[in-house]
Amino acid sequence: MLRHQLLIGFLVFLLLGTGTAACFMTRRPDGQKPEGDNLRKSQEPEPSRKVASEARWEPIFFKMINERLAESGIAELRTSQMTGNDFEVRVWVGFGGKGEDGIILRHSSSQWSGLHLHGISRGPRLVTTVSNLAAPRSGWEAAWQKLTQAGLLTLPDALAVGCSTQIFDGVSYVVEINKDKKYRTYLYDNPSHSKCSEAKQMLEIGGIIAEEFDLSEFKTGG
Repeated sequence: MLRHQLLIGFLVFLLLGTGTAACFMTRRPDGQKPEGDNLRKSQEPEPSRKVASEARWEPIFFKMINERLAESGIAELRTSQMTGNDFEVRVWVGFGGKGEDGIILRHSSSQWSGLHLHGISRGPRLVTTVSNLAAPRSGWEAAWQKLTQAGLLTLPDALAVGCSTQIFDGVSYVVEINKDKKYRTYLYDNPSHSKCSEAKQMLEIGGIIAEEFDLSEFKTGG
């Protein structure tokens, strides 16, 4: 029932247009880091920090994402601060009955690290397992090059380019990027049902993640 209400709410947002809201999400989860996790907890953002305005779909999808983060004791990327040339990218997939999977890729002090958040169910309570990522099959730099060439850092939001399918059953992707002291996020709702070139790029990115990290959850039809 809750998921049905959320999806109805998302449809209302879509029908209202693709404008931006003025409020930001600032809730930060408490909890301990998973064992072996070297991803630093966030601090309060500096006043000069540039954070993109919130798209209308974000409250719906980030309610689910932030539940996963809170359960896992991981800070929200929106308010995390990167120093120097450090950056972090998160890719979320699912948003169906089985919950959400997330992959966190972080480049800090010239070193790569990552986590996989596996959503098991959406029963009476959320169940998420968190594990450290082994190096990708092609190596970190080669895998990162594949992802960026596929458009991981440059894809627009699907709504902004008329690529939203407005289909709520299936598999959707949310990408978060915190790089160069700027945060942005974008959504591709069920890109396997879209003919847009950008949707095909999103499917390619999911396929690269699935292949490089042996995470079949990130690959869907296209």
